[in-house]
Amino acid sequence: MHGGLGNQLFQWAFGHYLFKIGYSPVFLFIEKKYEEPHAQISLEEFLPSCAHGTFKKMEFSSKATELFFDPTSTKNLRKYTRKYLIESLSSPSQYLFQSYDANFCYGYYQTKDLILEMNEVILRELLDAIDVREVSDVEKSLRGKTIVHVRHGDTLKPQNRNAVGVLSADYYQAVRSKTKEDLFVVTDDVNSAKETLSKIRVKEYFGPDSLNAHQSFSVMARSSTLFTANSTLSWWAGVVAAQTNQAKVFVPNPFFKDSLLHSKHAFKFPNFQLLDSNFLTFL
Repeated sequence: MHGGLGNQLFQWAFGHYLFKIGYSPVFLFIEKKYEEPHAQISLEEFLPSCAHGTFKKMEFSSKATELFFDPTSTKNLRKYTRKYLIESLSSPSQYLFQSYDANFCYGYYQTKDLILEMNEVILRELLDAIDVREVSDVEKSLRGKTIVHVRHGDTLKPQNRNAVGVLSADYYQAVRSKTKEDLFVVTDDVNSAKETLSKIRVKEYFGPDSLNAHQSFSVMARSSTLFTANSTLSWWAGVVAAQTNQAKVFVPNPFFKDSLLHSKHAFKFPNFQLLDSNFLTFL
Protein backbone atom coordinates (compact mmCIF):
# COMPACT_ATOMS: atom_id res chain seq x y z
CA MET A 1 0.00 0.00 0.00
CA HIS A 2 1.26 3.46 -0.81
CA GLY A 3 0.09 6.99 -1.44
CA GLY A 4 -2.08 9.21 0.72
CA LEU A 5 -5.14 8.16 2.71
CA GLY A 6 -7.47 8.33 -0.31
CA ASN A 7 -5.27 6.19 -2.55
CA GLN A 8 -4.71 3.65 0.20
CA LEU A 9 -8.47 3.40 0.65
CA PHE A 10 -8.81 2.27 -2.98
CA GLN A 11 -6.18 -0.42 -2.36
CA TRP A 12 -7.97 -1.37 0.85
CA ALA A 13 -11.25 -1.68 -1.08
CA PHE A 14 -9.53 -4.01 -3.52
CA GLY A 15 -8.45 -6.12 -0.55
CA HIS A 16 -12.10 -6.48 0.44
CA TYR A 17 -12.88 -7.71 -3.04
CA LEU A 18 -10.15 -10.33 -2.68
CA PHE A 19 -11.59 -11.36 0.68
CA LYS A 20 -15.02 -11.76 -0.86
CA ILE A 21 -13.75 -14.23 -3.46
CA GLY A 22 -11.87 -16.32 -0.95
CA TYR A 23 -8.44 -14.76 -0.36
CA SER A 24 -6.89 -13.50 2.88
CA PRO A 25 -5.37 -10.12 1.98
CA VAL A 26 -2.39 -8.56 3.72
CA PHE A 27 -2.28 -4.77 3.53
CA LEU A 28 1.45 -4.21 3.26
CA PHE A 29 2.60 -0.62 3.75
CA ILE A 30 6.02 0.37 2.42
CA GLU A 31 7.89 2.55 4.91
CA LYS A 32 10.26 5.10 3.41
CA LYS A 33 10.74 8.85 3.07
CA TYR A 34 7.97 9.91 0.73
CA GLU A 35 8.01 13.39 -0.77
CA GLU A 36 4.55 14.14 0.60
CA PRO A 37 4.17 13.87 4.40
CA HIS A 38 0.64 12.45 4.21
CA ALA A 39 1.95 9.47 2.21
CA GLN A 40 4.18 8.45 5.12
CA ILE A 41 1.19 7.38 7.21
CA SER A 42 -0.18 3.87 6.91
CA LEU A 43 -3.92 3.41 6.58
CA GLU A 44 -3.67 1.22 9.67
CA GLU A 45 -3.47 4.39 11.79
CA PHE A 46 -6.90 5.42 10.46
CA LEU A 47 -8.39 1.90 10.40
CA PRO A 48 -6.67 0.12 13.31
CA SER A 49 -8.93 -2.91 13.00
CA CYS A 50 -10.28 -4.54 9.87
CA ALA A 51 -11.95 -7.95 9.88
CA HIS A 52 -11.10 -8.58 6.22
CA GLY A 53 -7.32 -8.23 6.12
CA THR A 54 -4.13 -7.85 8.14
CA PHE A 55 -1.99 -4.71 8.21
CA LYS A 56 1.79 -5.01 8.03
CA LYS A 57 4.69 -2.65 7.40
CA MET A 58 8.03 -3.23 5.70
CA GLU A 59 11.23 -1.46 4.71
CA PHE A 60 13.38 -2.40 1.72
CA SER A 61 16.62 -4.11 2.69
CA SER A 62 18.59 -2.66 -0.22
CA LYS A 63 18.37 -0.20 -3.09
CA ALA A 64 18.29 -3.07 -5.58
CA THR A 65 15.27 -4.62 -3.86
CA GLU A 66 13.58 -1.23 -3.73
CA LEU A 67 14.04 -0.60 -7.45
CA PHE A 68 12.51 -3.95 -8.31
CA PHE A 69 9.61 -4.07 -5.86
CA ASP A 70 8.79 -0.45 -5.03
CA PRO A 71 5.73 0.59 -7.07
CA THR A 72 6.28 4.25 -6.14
CA SER A 73 9.77 4.46 -7.61
CA THR A 74 10.15 6.14 -10.99
CA LYS A 75 13.01 3.73 -11.65
CA ASN A 76 10.95 0.63 -10.89
CA LEU A 77 12.04 -2.05 -13.33
CA ARG A 78 8.50 -3.38 -13.48
CA LYS A 79 6.85 -0.08 -14.34
CA TYR A 80 5.71 -1.42 -17.72
CA THR A 81 2.91 -3.16 -15.80
CA ARG A 82 1.22 0.25 -15.65
CA LYS A 83 -0.25 -0.41 -19.10
CA TYR A 84 -2.04 -3.48 -17.81
CA LEU A 85 -3.26 -1.64 -14.73
CA ILE A 86 -4.78 1.16 -16.79
CA GLU A 87 -6.54 -1.34 -19.00
CA SER A 88 -7.88 -3.25 -16.02
CA LEU A 89 -9.30 -0.36 -14.00
CA SER A 90 -12.91 -1.33 -14.71
CA SER A 91 -12.09 -4.95 -13.87
CA PRO A 92 -9.11 -4.86 -11.49
CA SER A 93 -9.01 -8.62 -10.92
CA GLN A 94 -7.94 -9.02 -14.56
CA TYR A 95 -4.36 -7.99 -13.88
CA LEU A 96 -4.06 -9.82 -10.59
CA PHE A 97 -5.11 -13.23 -11.83
CA GLN A 98 -3.82 -13.12 -15.38
CA SER A 99 -0.42 -11.68 -14.49
CA TYR A 100 2.73 -13.80 -14.56
CA ASP A 101 3.20 -12.88 -10.89
CA ALA A 102 0.09 -12.83 -8.72
CA ASN A 103 2.05 -12.21 -5.52
CA PHE A 104 2.51 -8.49 -6.13
CA CYS A 105 -0.31 -6.13 -7.05
CA TYR A 106 0.76 -2.63 -8.02
CA GLY A 107 -1.51 0.29 -8.70
CA TYR A 108 -4.30 2.31 -7.17
CA TYR A 109 -7.28 0.50 -8.73
CA GLN A 110 -9.23 3.75 -8.76
CA THR A 111 -12.67 2.58 -9.73
CA LYS A 112 -16.05 3.01 -8.09
CA ASP A 113 -17.15 -0.49 -9.11
CA LEU A 114 -15.19 -2.17 -6.31
CA ILE A 115 -16.72 0.19 -3.78
CA LEU A 116 -20.26 -0.36 -5.02
CA GLU A 117 -19.76 -4.12 -4.85
CA MET A 118 -18.41 -4.01 -1.29
CA ASN A 119 -20.18 -0.82 -0.25
CA GLU A 120 -22.05 -2.00 2.83
CA VAL A 121 -18.96 -3.49 4.49
CA ILE A 122 -16.62 -0.67 3.49
CA LEU A 123 -19.00 2.08 4.60
CA ARG A 124 -19.56 0.48 8.00
CA GLU A 125 -15.81 0.21 8.64
CA LEU A 126 -15.19 3.81 7.57
CA LEU A 127 -17.92 5.08 9.86
CA ASP A 128 -16.48 3.05 12.73
CA ALA A 129 -13.06 4.60 12.05
CA ILE A 130 -14.53 8.10 12.12
CA ASP A 131 -16.65 7.55 15.24
CA VAL A 132 -14.00 5.78 17.34
CA ARG A 133 -11.58 8.71 17.14
CA GLU A 134 -11.38 11.54 19.62
CA VAL A 135 -12.96 14.51 17.83
CA SER A 136 -11.29 17.91 18.05
CA ASP A 137 -13.18 21.14 18.67
CA VAL A 138 -12.46 22.25 15.09
CA GLU A 139 -14.04 19.08 13.73
CA LYS A 140 -17.10 19.54 15.91
CA SER A 141 -17.54 23.12 14.73
CA LEU A 142 -17.50 22.05 11.06
CA ARG A 143 -20.03 19.22 11.23
CA GLY A 144 -22.90 19.73 8.84
CA LYS A 145 -21.21 22.67 7.10
CA THR A 146 -20.56 23.30 3.41
CA ILE A 147 -16.98 22.24 2.82
CA VAL A 148 -14.70 23.06 -0.12
CA HIS A 149 -11.52 21.01 -0.54
CA VAL A 150 -8.56 22.70 -2.21
CA ARG A 151 -5.60 20.50 -3.11
CA HIS A 152 -2.51 22.51 -3.98
CA GLY A 153 0.51 21.24 -2.06
CA ASP A 154 1.53 18.60 -4.60
CA THR A 155 -0.50 19.52 -7.68
CA LEU A 156 1.47 22.74 -8.12
CA LYS A 157 4.73 20.84 -8.46
CA PRO A 158 6.00 20.71 -12.09
CA GLN A 159 5.79 16.92 -12.31
CA ASN A 160 2.09 16.98 -11.35
CA ARG A 161 0.75 20.07 -13.12
CA ASN A 162 -0.03 18.32 -16.40
CA ALA A 163 -0.77 14.91 -14.91
CA VAL A 164 -2.97 15.41 -11.87
CA GLY A 165 -3.76 18.98 -12.90
CA VAL A 166 -4.49 22.16 -10.93
CA LEU A 167 -8.11 23.28 -10.60
CA SER A 168 -8.42 26.92 -11.55
CA ALA A 169 -10.36 29.78 -9.97
CA ASP A 170 -13.10 29.14 -12.56
CA TYR A 171 -13.84 25.76 -10.98
CA TYR A 172 -14.29 27.40 -7.60
CA GLN A 173 -16.37 30.21 -9.09
CA ALA A 174 -18.79 27.48 -10.17
CA VAL A 175 -18.76 26.24 -6.57
CA ARG A 176 -19.99 29.59 -5.34
CA SER A 177 -22.86 29.54 -7.84
CA LYS A 178 -24.14 26.21 -6.47
CA THR A 179 -24.81 27.30 -2.90
CA LYS A 180 -25.60 30.35 -0.80
CA GLU A 181 -24.33 28.73 2.39
CA ASP A 182 -21.12 29.84 4.11
CA LEU A 183 -18.08 28.12 2.63
CA PHE A 184 -15.41 26.51 4.83
CA VAL A 185 -12.22 25.56 3.01
CA VAL A 186 -10.10 22.56 3.93
CA THR A 187 -6.72 22.64 2.21
CA ASP A 188 -3.10 21.51 2.34
CA ASP A 189 -1.87 25.00 1.40
CA VAL A 190 -3.79 27.89 2.95
CA ASN A 191 -1.89 30.73 1.24
CA SER A 192 -2.27 29.23 -2.22
CA ALA A 193 -5.93 28.45 -1.61
CA LYS A 194 -6.61 32.03 -0.52
CA GLU A 195 -4.99 33.31 -3.70
CA THR A 196 -7.08 31.02 -5.93
CA LEU A 197 -10.32 31.79 -4.09
CA SER A 198 -9.61 35.50 -3.66
CA LYS A 199 -12.79 36.50 -5.51
CA ILE A 200 -15.00 34.09 -3.60
CA ARG A 201 -16.48 34.80 -0.18
CA VAL A 202 -15.09 32.19 2.21
CA LYS A 203 -16.01 32.02 5.88
CA GLU A 204 -12.79 30.36 7.08
CA TYR A 205 -9.76 28.37 5.92
CA PHE A 206 -8.36 25.27 7.64
CA GLY A 207 -4.90 23.99 6.79
CA PRO A 208 -2.63 21.21 8.11
CA ASP A 209 -2.04 23.14 11.34
CA SER A 210 -5.74 22.84 12.13
CA LEU A 211 -6.65 19.47 10.61
CA ASN A 212 -4.48 16.49 9.73
CA ALA A 213 -5.44 14.15 6.88
CA HIS A 214 -7.60 11.94 9.09
CA GLN A 215 -9.40 14.90 10.63
CA SER A 216 -9.91 16.51 7.22
CA PHE A 217 -11.47 13.28 5.98
CA SER A 218 -13.85 13.20 8.94
CA VAL A 219 -14.86 16.85 8.48
CA MET A 220 -15.65 16.31 4.80
CA ALA A 221 -17.44 13.02 5.50
CA ARG A 222 -19.73 14.83 7.96
CA SER A 223 -20.48 17.78 5.66
CA SER A 224 -23.91 18.72 4.34
CA THR A 225 -22.46 19.80 0.99
CA LEU A 226 -19.00 18.92 -0.26
CA PHE A 227 -17.08 20.31 -3.20
CA THR A 228 -14.16 17.95 -3.70
CA ALA A 229 -10.82 18.70 -5.27
CA ASN A 230 -9.28 16.28 -7.76
CA SER A 231 -8.24 14.35 -4.69
CA THR A 232 -9.06 10.80 -3.70
CA LEU A 233 -9.16 12.00 -0.07
CA SER A 234 -12.16 14.28 -0.60
CA TRP A 235 -13.68 11.85 -3.14
CA TRP A 236 -13.80 9.11 -0.50
CA ALA A 237 -15.16 11.55 2.06
CA GLY A 238 -17.88 12.37 -0.48
CA VAL A 239 -18.76 8.68 -0.75
CA VAL A 240 -19.38 8.61 3.00
CA ALA A 241 -21.15 11.98 3.15
CA ALA A 242 -23.53 11.22 0.28
CA GLN A 243 -24.64 7.95 1.83
CA THR A 244 -24.85 8.89 5.49
CA ASN A 245 -25.73 12.61 5.51
CA GLN A 246 -27.51 12.68 2.15
CA ALA A 247 -24.97 15.38 1.37
CA LYS A 248 -24.72 17.02 -2.02
CA VAL A 249 -21.32 16.12 -3.46
CA PHE A 250 -19.71 17.91 -6.41
CA VAL A 251 -16.61 16.56 -8.15
CA PRO A 252 -14.42 17.95 -10.95
CA ASN A 253 -14.82 16.37 -14.37
CA PRO A 254 -12.49 15.13 -15.72
CA PHE A 255 -11.00 14.24 -12.37
CA PHE A 256 -7.38 14.27 -13.55
CA LYS A 257 -5.85 16.29 -16.35
CA ASP A 258 -4.03 13.28 -17.82
CA SER A 259 -6.80 10.98 -19.03
CA LEU A 260 -4.50 7.96 -18.71
CA LEU A 261 -4.51 8.28 -14.93
CA HIS A 262 -8.02 6.88 -14.63
CA SER A 263 -10.82 5.30 -16.55
CA LYS A 264 -13.58 7.64 -17.74
CA HIS A 265 -16.13 6.42 -15.23
CA ALA A 266 -13.89 5.82 -12.22
CA PHE A 267 -14.95 8.82 -10.15
CA LYS A 268 -18.59 9.19 -11.23
CA PHE A 269 -20.11 7.77 -8.09
CA PRO A 270 -23.94 7.58 -8.07
CA ASN A 271 -25.60 10.95 -7.41
CA PHE A 272 -22.33 12.89 -7.50
CA GLN A 273 -22.74 16.09 -9.48
CA LEU A 274 -20.04 17.01 -11.99
CA LEU A 275 -18.40 20.41 -12.40
CA ASP A 276 -16.11 21.37 -15.27
CA SER A 277 -12.55 21.04 -13.97
CA ASN A 278 -11.20 24.14 -15.76
CA PHE A 279 -7.61 23.03 -15.24
CA LEU A 280 -4.88 25.65 -15.26
CA THR A 281 -2.58 25.59 -18.28
CA PHE A 282 1.18 25.83 -17.69
CA LEU A 283 3.74 26.64 -20.34
